[in-house]
Amino acid sequence: VLVGMQFNRIFQGFKYSEVAQRDLVEKVLKHPTSVRYPPSRSYRTHFLKTLIGKVEEDGEEVIEDIYGLYASLVATPHNDDRVCYKSYHLGNSEYVSLKESTQMISDGTTGLITWPAAHYFVDWCMENKHLFEGRHILELGSGSGLAGIAVCCGCSPASYCFTDCHEGVMQQLKENIAINTPPHVGRGLSIQVLQLDWSDVEDVLPLGSNMVDCIVATDVVYDTGIIDSLLATLVHLFRLYPHAMCYIASCVRKQETYNYFTAKLAEMLIVPEPQKPPQYRALSGGHDQNFALVRLTRDTSTTQLSV
Repeated sequence: VLVGMQFNRIFQGFKYSEVAQRDLVEKVLKHPTSVRYPPSRSYRTHFLKTLIGKVEEDGEEVIEDIYGLYASLVATPHNDDRVCYKSYHLGNSEYVSLKESTQMISDGTTGLITWPAAHYFVDWCMENKHLFEGRHILELGSGSGLAGIAVCCGCSPASYCFTDCHEGVMQQLKENIAINTPPHVGRGLSIQVLQLDWSDVEDVLPLGSNMVDCIVATDVVYDTGIIDSLLATLVHLFRLYPHAMCYIASCVRKQETYNYFTAKLAEMLIVPEPQKPPQYRALSGGHDQNFALVRLTRDTSTTQLSV
């Protein structure tokens, strides 16, 4: 999936000559990124089916290669489609390719896919690169790794620590880092992957001698059942790293859940400062959800964070 290239936009204003059809297939399905990290079978099938329909609507003949590719995909067993790769266009010449599950819940976790708030956060980061340049960043709930890998590739941090707790998520996260970082890691960039359970955070943090001056998280405010653990982790981090910036990006699915989050922030004397939305939404432009991105700071009128 070439995320950031909204599906219908591919076909807008397109003239379906034989040469144009071949060119479109070459640039999408036969693009080197798509060949090396193939999209899901369902995506490729949908793309070709849509292309065939568009060509026929335009009164042109569908080239034989397209029919051949479509027939081959239709004959592919569905059980081959449990995982796929998604390639995210960062709005410049950069792509991040991730291995992801095709299921919303897989292996007992939701962390094997990329959620919408990560798309929104990456769009925002690409317009605010200066905030992360030279920073030592710790991410909570890294999941499949899009946010962190995009920041490492595009924002020149000094170090980045990915964290999550599920074994399957950790394995996939390491694979995705390995896929993307070798050609992009700048000289001196340190990358760490840490298993971190928010209920045991005090046993894991601080990170040895590593400094943290920026904390980020995406799509972690979705269930009131985990918000208390999340905020206890943030309180612990603010105590360890009192001068660290903290950015939390959320997809607000249920307003009452987000209200619970902000109410708990107030109880813990943490102030959320809304950030301006990104002007160009390369990844999140296709989403119609309500997003919220806040910078969290401690209330300086008190000397101690509430527990």
